[in-house]
This record gives sequence, C-alpha cells and structure tokens, in this order.
Amino acid sequence: MDVHARFIRDRRVPVGIARRLAGLGHAGILRVRAAAGDEGCAQVLAEHDPDDAALDRFTDAGWLPVLRARAAALHGRGRTGDALALLTPWVDDHRVAREVAALLGAQGRVEEVFALLVPRLGEAGVAAALFEVAAAAGRGGEAFAVLEPLAGGSAHVAGVVAAELERRDAVDEAVAVLRPHAPYVLDQAGRLLHRHGRAGDLRDWAADVACRGYRDGRLTMWLAEVLERQGDVEGAADVLKPFDGVPLAQLYSRNGRIEEAVAILTELATRGDDPECALHALGGFAPDAALALLEDTHDVDLLMIRVELLVERGRVPEAVAALRACPDHDLPSVRARLGELLAGQGREDEAIAALSDPAGLAPATLLAELLLRRGRVQDALDVLDRYHDRRR
Repeated sequence: MDVHARFIRDRRVPVGIARRLAGLGHAGILRVRAAAGDEGCAQVLAEHDPDDAALDRFTDAGWLPVLRARAAALHGRGRTGDALALLTPWVDDHRVAREVAALLGAQGRVEEVFALLVPRLGEAGVAAALFEVAAAAGRGGEAFAVLEPLAGGSAHVAGVVAAELERRDAVDEAVAVLRPHAPYVLDQAGRLLHRHGRAGDLRDWAADVACRGYRDGRLTMWLAEVLERQGDVEGAADVLKPFDGVPLAQLYSRNGRIEEAVAILTELATRGDDPECALHALGGFAPDAALALLEDTHDVDLLMIRVELLVERGRVPEAVAALRACPDHDLPSVRARLGELLAGQGREDEAIAALSDPAGLAPATLLAELLLRRGRVQDALDVLDRYHDRRR
C-alpha cells in the first residue's frame, strides 16, 4: 500500500482533539498513536516536540501536514537551519517551496529566494510568496520588476502584479493586467472593481466572460451591489431580475421593501426548485415568516433551517424537541446538532447519550470532546477508533 494512502487510512484523531489531549498532558498518547500512523496526533506532537522520532515516518515520506508542522516548530525554536534541512528534499512541491522561501527570508537569504522561486513563477502561490518575502526585506520593487513583464503569461503572476498596482492607486493599470486572464481572476477582478465602484467595468467584464462561455454570477452580483451603494436601487434590481429571485428579495429587504421580498421568497419556498436557499434568505430578515412555512416540515434539510431559526430566536428547547422528533434522527448532522445544543445548555449527560455510537465524524468528534472534558480519555479515543473501524 502507498505510504500516503496508509496515513490517510490510519488518520483517526482530529487535530483539535489531539491538541486537547496535549493540553491535558497526554503527550505520551500522541507519541504512541503517531508512531502507529495517526496524522492528527503527529501534527500536534510536532508542535510540542519536533524532535520526537515518532514523526520520522511522516517526514521521511514527505507527508506535508506533518512536515510543515515540524518545520514551523523548529523555526519557532530558533532552529531555522534544521527546518530548512527537513523541507529541502521536498522542495519540488510548490507548497514546500513557499515554506522554504519564507524560512530563507527569515534568515535574510533573499537572493536564494529569488533563485528558488523565479523559475517557478507560474505555479500556484509562488509569485505571491516571492513578492511577500522580497517586500518584507525591503526589495518589493525588485520583485515587482521581475513579475510585471511576466503578468501576461500567468494568471498567478497577474494577480500579484495587479494587487501591487491597486495598492499604488493605479487601478486602471491593475484592471488591464487582469483582463487577459478574465475567467481565471474573476474573484480578484470583481472585488477590485467593486471596491472602486466601477459599475461600467463590471458590466463589460460580465459580458466578456459570458461571451467566452463561462457561467458565473459573481460579477453581476458585485455590479448590483455597486449600483445599490450608489443609490440606484432600481438599476440594481434590473440587474438581479434574471436570477432566481433570492438576490432580488435580499435587495428589496435591505431597502425597506419587505412585503415584496417576503412575497418573492414565499413563492420560491413553496414552488421553487431550491426551497432551502429561499428559506435561508427569508430567515435572515423575516424569521417568523420562515418559521411559519417550516412548521410541519419533515424534510431534514428544511428541519435544520427551522432548528437554526429557533436557536437564533432563543427557542432552544423547541429546537431540541424538533431534532428529537426528526424521523431521521440517526443522521450524523441531526445527532451532532442535537448534541451541540444539549451540551450548550449544560445538559452534558443527555448530550453524551444522544451521541452514543455515532456514525459520522462530526458527532464522533463532539462525543470525544465531551468525554475528554470528563477525563474519560480512553473512552474518547475508543469512540474515534470505532468510528474509523466502521468506515473500513
């Protein structure tokens, strides 16, 4: 079996639970379980004792989460050279290369950062790492001079160049750098244009992307937000009307047109293809109306919306009763939420009973946490082991 697959198979203790064990003084348990291949325990063991030999099987295999945790711990102890020695064999991975660059930068070895990263600027995150390390060393201008001519050939590089241009208030230049990569930089471009109120540019970008065959509504949503911010609510509504009605209803609710918003979402909740989305939105500004529509629901997804609305309105006992009465009460999502609500009310005995023999990771993790609070360490570990054994 591939060593990475083995680690995935043997991952049993979530990192949060492992940190809880460490905080309770159970480093010995972390060590034993890490030696047996438990990645969560190995990550936390690395944070507490990066020299522990139980970590070697992970770092010898190049298992990135443990490599990074171990290197960070070594660096935090002033042993940056040891951290670099640990990571360097795996520097072909662009994620490791970024970690190595940060460590070299911390030692003032910026020339080596340029040598390492410049040949790999098209890889994800590498251009950003180069600029970040260089800027911290006072050489951001030099990095920008390297990156700017390459922006046309890589969306990753273009994103870094555009961000620096925007920081310099050269917004038009930033937009021009991003435009050739339109489908791949939508989030950055849309947020930039949104920040600067560029309604016309947002219209052009949305049309351009649509012509290229990409279906993405984010630019249109940002356009509507800009128009609304500029006081053109009707213009924003016209932009949103082709969508499913939820964004339009939310626009109306923000601008005092509550009855229209409720009518749109009620129609969608009762006759639309996605009632969950409509009811989520309705609950945001008219929770009583949403609860009325959810009164007799037996659909689990809709029931969970009802539960959250009841909790938000301080009606936790009703939420607990609804979860207990759910026909699908054994579903992991239902059991986990019931356990959370009971524990949040200080009813930990009931929460532990409700979570017994869990079939999902979320309820198993919550049950383990509750057992740890009571000092039942082995019982908590047994819960997680039984869950993973069942999945095999």
